Amino acid sequence: MSITLQQIRYFLGVAGEKQISAAARNMNVSQSAVTLAIKDLEMHLGVSLFIRHSSGLTLTEAGETFLRNALSIDREVKNAIESVKLENKAMSGIIRLGVTHTLSGYFVFPFLSDFKKLFPDINIQLEELKREDLELKLISDEVDLALMVTSNGEKNLRLTSKVFHQSQRHLWVSSHHELLDKKKVYLKDLKNYPFVSLNADECGTSAKTYWQTREEKPNEVFASTSIEAVRNMVAIGEAVTILSDVLFRAWTIDGKRLQKITLADKIHPLEVGVVWRKGRKLNQLEKLFCSKLYEQKS
Repeated sequence: MSITLQQIRYFLGVAGEKQISAAARNMNVSQSAVTLAIKDLEMHLGVSLFIRHSSGLTLTEAGETFLRNALSIDREVKNAIESVKLENKAMSGIIRLGVTHTLSGYFVFPFLSDFKKLFPDINIQLEELKREDLELKLISDEVDLALMVTSNGEKNLRLTSKVFHQSQRHLWVSSHHELLDKKKVYLKDLKNYPFVSLNADECGTSAKTYWQTREEKPNEVFASTSIEAVRNMVAIGEAVTILSDVLFRAWTIDGKRLQKITLADKIHPLEVGVVWRKGRKLNQLEKLFCSKLYEQKS
C-alpha cells in the first residue's frame, strides 16, 4: 500500500488540532475516516505518530519528523496546482467550433463544460450545422475546428481529421423482442424484421453498408432524422435498428424500454473526430483543445 495525499492531509489536520474529532469537523469528513487513515499511515510507516491521552493527541518524535516532511509535500502539491491554474488562466482567445446535430445532442456539452473549467478565458464560439455546410465553412476558414462523425459518408479530400472517440455499434430492439432469446444474432437474422434508419450525420448511409457484401438486405420501413423517433419505434417493437452506443439510451421519453444486442457479424465502430482544413496549421489554443480531446480517446 502506498501513502496517499489524503492520508497526509488527514495527518496534518490532526497534528494541527491535536484531536481527531476536531480535525474531522474542520475537514468535513467522518471521525472514523480520519482514525482509519492515521492507523493505516502508522502501519505503513511502522511507527507511532501520536501519543494518545485523555485530553487529545501529541506528536511523537517520529511524528514531528514526519510533520516537517508532510508540510513540505502539501506545499509542493499546492504550488503545483496553482502553477497549472495560472498557466490555464494565461491561455485566452477564441476558437470557432462547428459541430453536427448528432454530436451536439450527445457528446459536446459535457466535454466543453470540463474544458471551460480548466481554461475559463478561452471563448468557444459554438455553431451547429449540417455536415455539408460545416465542411464548406471549414474550407473557407469561417470555422476553425469541427467535431463530427468521421466514419460515415465520403471523405472530403480538402479536410484533415483525427479520431478521438470510438463507439461500438449494436442492434437495438425492444425490451421484449424475440431476438433477445437467441444466443447469437447475425445480420441475416434481421431480414424478416422491420428496420428503421437514422438519417443524421450519414447514419442511414452507414447502416446500409453493413449489407453491401451480403445477399440479405434490411427491410427498411422508415427513415428519420430524429433519434427520438427511431428510439420510440424500436421500444414499441415496430422496428429494429443498428446504431452506436454514443446514441443509446435504454428508455424513451415516455419510459418505454429498449435493449441492445451485440451482433455476431463484425460491425465497424462509429468514429468521432476533430476536423480542420487540410494544410492549415493549428495555433496554440487549437492544439490545446485537440490535446484535451485526445486525452479522453476511447
